[in-house]
Amino acid sequence: MRRLRRQKEAAEADKTQSTESKLTSRSFKFQKRQTVYFMISIAGIMLFSLVILVVTGTFDDFDLGNAISQIFRQLINPEMTGNVLRYWTLAAAAIIASVISAAFLFEINITSSTFVHIQHEWYWKYFLRHLIIKDKHGWHFMIGYFVSILIFHPVIAEQVWEVQSRLQEINLYQAYIITIPVVSTILVVARVLSKLDLAIIDTNIGVLIVLIYVSEIIFLTVTLSFVPFEQLYGFVSYPNEAQNQFIIYDSEVFAASLCMLADWLIIRVGMNKDSF
Repeated sequence: MRRLRRQKEAAEADKTQSTESKLTSRSFKFQKRQTVYFMISIAGIMLFSLVILVVTGTFDDFDLGNAISQIFRQLINPEMTGNVLRYWTLAAAAIIASVISAAFLFEINITSSTFVHIQHEWYWKYFLRHLIIKDKHGWHFMIGYFVSILIFHPVIAEQVWEVQSRLQEINLYQAYIITIPVVSTILVVARVLSKLDLAIIDTNIGVLIVLIYVSEIIFLTVTLSFVPFEQLYGFVSYPNEAQNQFIIYDSEVFAASLCMLADWLIIRVGMNKDSF
């Protein structure tokens, strides 16, 4: 009986190993095929412009070597590279900060199956578990509101100034001041909506707002050389307007405090929902 049992177990082990070997081989073939498709796609995309030149009969008038060297000269231009690195470093910092502020203001849920996969990963241990907080305190909301205002306020202010300056006399400082209540109201309303029992909340309104303003930050950075964290950047770049920059910055701090108070009154007192 023992011998039969051992033979049966050995047969099952061989069968399992054979199945795993087949799956591994099949997976390798699939990845190899996808790599070939990818390389063909890249080649097709790169050769497409040359095909157009040949079809239109303009290839003879085209200096291919000069065109390729121009591409590299333009992309590796020191002045352009320096500006790109500066703006995109600030933009990346703004995006990361916006994600953190959204996590402090809005609930981020992780399914149990996802948690099983990420709980042993480094990014959960050192980053995500400190970011996804269920029981938030007052300082979470204060930082969340302030960082959100600090990031999103310049986006709205720049847009308002660009439009209103064509209609009436308004400077950028005035645009910053008058748009602080607008940004503050948007954030508080988003927080209130996130506490309502609506099916649409499953799409995460907080993340949606962040994505909208992140896209605006990227658009303004590319088109207008817009600098995220304009309030902080202004202290260094515009020393003659230091007083205006100081007023704008501390107005945002004051607005964040009012947002936190309104958050507590509406959500905790009025709606009897969990807050700080």
